[in-house]
Amino acid sequence: MSIRLLSLLLLVSVIGISGCTSGDPVYSGDSGVQQTEQPATQAVSTTTVATLGDIYALPQNWDADSQDDGIKFFLNPKDSSDKPVEVDGTLSATLWKKEQAGMDFVKGDMIKEWKGIQVKKSDFGYAGAEVRLEYDDNYVPDQFDAGVLEVRFDTQGKTFTAQADVLLGY
Repeated sequence: MSIRLLSLLLLVSVIGISGCTSGDPVYSGDSGVQQTEQPATQAVSTTTVATLGDIYALPQNWDADSQDDGIKFFLNPKDSSDKPVEVDGTLSATLWKKEQAGMDFVKGDMIKEWKGIQVKKSDFGYAGAEVRLEYDDNYVPDQFDAGVLEVRFDTQGKTFTAQADVLLGY
């Protein structure tokens, strides 16, 4: 098991055990974003964004069937002091199938691209802004398929990018 996957599982476990909550998710679909009040549990910077921070994406099932419906991750922009920054912006993401080429892994076929997802300051909670990226209805990942997620976040007149390996189904 890779170090990144172990780190991801540890992060998810810590968040789940501690009972941390976040703002309502930002949806890639037409369902919109519901707003909730969040307790002030972490100092948040009001300065400019310097980086997106790490992206940890997980497959998710949001309906009654057993198939994974998409992936979710927490958007967590940071300032130059590594403090979270809650900021409005526009998110785009591209998901690629990860394939083996000899001894290396490379981006394969594009699975889906999402554009123009609006993120508001009020979407942020303790862990960042939860982003849900839904697969197309005709895409069903095989168990333990892997992918590469590229995220682009436009805010404050700048563009920030991040890339992460992601498990597409389990």
